Amino acid sequence: MPPIIPKATLARMAYPCRHFKAAKGLPSTDSLSESHRMVTLSGLGRPGHPVDVRIGWNAGGLMLTVALSGKTAPCRGDSASPWLSDGVTVWIATRPLAGSKRANAYCHLFHLLPVGGGEDRLEPVMLQSVVPRALEDAPRSPSGSVVFRSRQCKGGFELGAQFTPASLHGYDPAENARLGFLLRVHDLERGAWMTGADEELPYAEDPQWWDFIDLLPAPGAK
Repeated sequence: MPPIIPKATLARMAYPCRHFKAAKGLPSTDSLSESHRMVTLSGLGRPGHPVDVRIGWNAGGLMLTVALSGKTAPCRGDSASPWLSDGVTVWIATRPLAGSKRANAYCHLFHLLPVGGGEDRLEPVMLQSVVPRALEDAPRSPSGSVVFRSRQCKGGFELGAQFTPASLHGYDPAENARLGFLLRVHDLERGAWMTGADEELPYAEDPQWWDFIDLLPAPGAK
C-alpha cells in the first residue's frame, strides 16, 4: 500500500555543491571527484545504485555529471520527445522563492540526451525548454553557453554539462549561493529516478517541490 503522505513532502533537502578547480577540455564524469557526489534520499541504503550524480561550481559556472549503469537495452532518444527519451532533465532556479508554486524568469529547464540528435537521432543533444505554467519564461541561453558532452557506454551512458553564467539568468554566487535544483534521470528500461520529489507530485511545473544546492566557498576563500 503506498504511503498516504509522499516522502518528498516531509523535507526539502539542501545539498552541498563544492567548488572545483577549472578543468581542461569538455566536461566529463572525470571532471568532478567523489567529494562532489550527491548523496540523495533516493539513493540512500541502496548499495550499487545505478545512478551517480555529481555537482560542482567555479567562476566558469555550474557543472553537472551523471553516469547511469546497469541497462541491458541500448539508449533510445528523440529530440522532439525528450520526456520519452533516455537521458536527464534538470531544473535550476537561480533565485528560489519560498512557497512559490509557479516558475519565474529565474527558473530553467534543460534536457540532456545521450542520443536523439542529428538526422539519424543517434547523436547527443542538449535542449532548453520552458517550465510548464510559468508566470514568466527564463531567457533563452545563448548558443554555446552550455558546454555539453555525452557518450554511451556498456550498460548505460555518461554525460557532463557545464552551465556558464551566461546560460543561467540571475546566476550570481556572490549574491545568492543557494539555488533551486531537481534532476530526473529518464530510463526507458527501468523507469525514472529523481534527486527529490515523487512522480505523483507536480514537480515539473511547481518549484516548491524542488530541492536546493548550496554553493560552498572555495577552500581558503574568506
